[in-house]
Amino acid sequence: MTKIRTADVRAQVITTAKNDELSVAAGSNNLISRTEQNVLAGDLKQAADEVRRREPGQTVSIDDVANVLGEQLDAVIGAVNQSSGSGKAFLSKDEVKNIIAREPLIGGRIQRAYDILAMPAAPAVIAATGADVHARLSAVLPKFTFDGLLGSEGGEAVSSMAPQKLSSTAPGADELARAFGHNPGTDQGFVQRFKAADPALIKDFLENQAGPSAAEIALVGGLLRGLSDLRVLVIGKDGAPNVDANHPTYIVGAATDGMIVGLKTGVIWT
Repeated sequence: MTKIRTADVRAQVITTAKNDELSVAAGSNNLISRTEQNVLAGDLKQAADEVRRREPGQTVSIDDVANVLGEQLDAVIGAVNQSSGSGKAFLSKDEVKNIIAREPLIGGRIQRAYDILAMPAAPAVIAATGADVHARLSAVLPKFTFDGLLGSEGGEAVSSMAPQKLSSTAPGADELARAFGHNPGTDQGFVQRFKAADPALIKDFLENQAGPSAAEIALVGGLLRGLSDLRVLVIGKDGAPNVDANHPTYIVGAATDGMIVGLKTGVIWT
């Protein structure tokens, strides 16, 4: 049985939060504005609010938010982890389940970190132009569904996004939303979630498939891993009365020619 060190899980959670969410939200600088804070997951929003509470009027950096998240991690891990002895240095699967029961958001982060650390070497990467990625994804994605991921409550169809030439190969949330036909200034086009697509998400998406063949699953995995700056974008203000529970969702990145390409699906939150 794989043993995962508690310190490694903590470090992975912090690294993933900084690289996949905080840095993506902050954009070109190291600071999280109140507007940028709005695209973060709930626990990171709370951590940013705690930084502002402690130091009113001061700027909030990525490291500030990560430090508060670290404090929260230490508290919840300490509540379930063995207090002494050989087990203290490791986090068991049962302890992770206990954390999820106590604190679902942080527990979900710990589970993803646990999965990443236990993950075998990734399959081959397929690097290709935007047109090639689009054509190859279009041929197989109708067999795929997006189910139970990002908190979704239902399986959604998956399709390929036509290649887009944007101002950057790592565009911001609003630029991506507009490129895909949404107005981020409205509830319907509001960017509810914007983060990097971590390896565990792609792994879970691929392993959740029943319709495609093993070769088709490997193809989609290789094409997605071949895109640089792979991002997740969820559209539609959660809880707004004029917004449907089905939120358009995109997983896109830059192909070898700089074109933005990937897949479109949806998540259902009720």
